[in-house]
Amino acid sequence: MLVSSFRFVLLSLALLVSAPALAQTTLFEVSKGDKQIFVGGTIHLLKPSEFPLPEAFDQAYGKASHIYFETDLEAASDPAFGFQVAQAMAYPLGKTLHSELKPEVWAELQEYAEENQFPLQQFIGFNPALVGIVLTMAEAQRKGIGAGVDAFYYEKAKTDGKPRGELESKEDVLEYMKAMATEDGNEIIQSTLRDIRNMEELMGVTVAAWRKGDLAALDKHLGEPMRTGSPAIYQTLLVDRNQQWLPKIQALFNQEGTSLILVGSLHLTGEGNLLDLLREQGYKVSYYQP
Repeated sequence: MLVSSFRFVLLSLALLVSAPALAQTTLFEVSKGDKQIFVGGTIHLLKPSEFPLPEAFDQAYGKASHIYFETDLEAASDPAFGFQVAQAMAYPLGKTLHSELKPEVWAELQEYAEENQFPLQQFIGFNPALVGIVLTMAEAQRKGIGAGVDAFYYEKAKTDGKPRGELESKEDVLEYMKAMATEDGNEIIQSTLRDIRNMEELMGVTVAAWRKGDLAALDKHLGEPMRTGSPAIYQTLLVDRNQQWLPKIQALFNQEGTSLILVGSLHLTGEGNLLDLLREQGYKVSYYQP
């Protein structure tokens, strides 16, 4: 499933060890001296039946004076930004999905579109990276899967008047999308189709692991397949972004109050994860204990 809305978004979507028995969910305390922040791993897309969310997240939210997200969710949903993304992800004149994909991949994509009433012709002029995201979101909607943890707390903070911030700008997001557009489109479409055909099962094991704080299982089901099947995408969407976020997170230790940072759970597990990067900088990282 594409994470931050990739699998790429999704799912958005740490350590290769099982969570200890006391861990309630994928939420951590990061501290140095007497200063601490909370870092929560999220699931970008959830079924309504998954609410309410784990109590630990509400507790951390209540203690936090500031809430930080991967990006500004409201700005990212602006139609003007959507137009920028569409422009950046459009094929140059003369190229289409039909002309650029391998015949067998194009045939597989056509078959899926026909079976699921997906309007493929509307997206034939766009790069597979964007088409993969749209396919994933359309399938999620069809299965009744909607906004997840990030959107829930974004709206809650907005309603409560709690200060919000982000780790990256809209321009950063646009650059990641452009980087995605250089990857093998055949692999993107094929992996997307595999994932959405198994979306129910994948969502089930992912949400169960997230609720338990089982980073090893999250990496097994989501991180490892991306790392081995699409290493360049893994590097761009996870490792590189973690490195760019690190100094911004460190700066929060100089800010008054306590911050809660919410990022896709894959940013907390596998190679180059945020929690390990923080440990390497001398921070203490532990599961949040109510």
